[in-house]
Amino acid sequence: MLILSVEEVAMSEAIYDIIVDYNLSLAKMIAAGKYDVIPHDIKEVSIPIQESGIQAVTIEFVRFWYTDDRRVMMHYLQYREDMTTEEVLKDMESKQMRPATLPELLAFGAKFRKVQQYFSIVALGTIIGCNRGTRRAPVLGGYSWEKGARLFGLELADFRWGRTGLFAAVRK
Repeated sequence: MLILSVEEVAMSEAIYDIIVDYNLSLAKMIAAGKYDVIPHDIKEVSIPIQESGIQAVTIEFVRFWYTDDRRVMMHYLQYREDMTTEEVLKDMESKQMRPATLPELLAFGAKFRKVQQYFSIVALGTIIGCNRGTRRAPVLGGYSWEKGARLFGLELADFRWGRTGLFAAVRK
């Protein structure tokens, strides 16, 4: 398992330029990322893609890490407790940021393959309704027990985000 110090996290790259082709089908977006693990039921989930065309996008990360009992969020913010999806979205809005969408997350994963091996990356710009009324958010991640394995998944969005919270955002 990779353990990074607070200093290494603070110095790591937090801004990434990508090109997003919103015209691609979801299947092609996922295939471009060459993920080792994807949800088996992803084809059953209806995921509307609102944007169209090909656009340059700059992704920034809003990060959390723990030191003692304090969680620090990169980009000017500090929180002393876990946050709900709504709280994260409200805070992004106050900082003139919007959450990255599923196509943006998948384009990021296709271009910057190694980043998700160190952090789980959440795109709250696409919240997906699933069975039994649950809401899920797209996530890229990696497996510490399987070196190099990369996954694209859907994580429950109806809880408080904690240690795994690294959110992809775009400046407005």
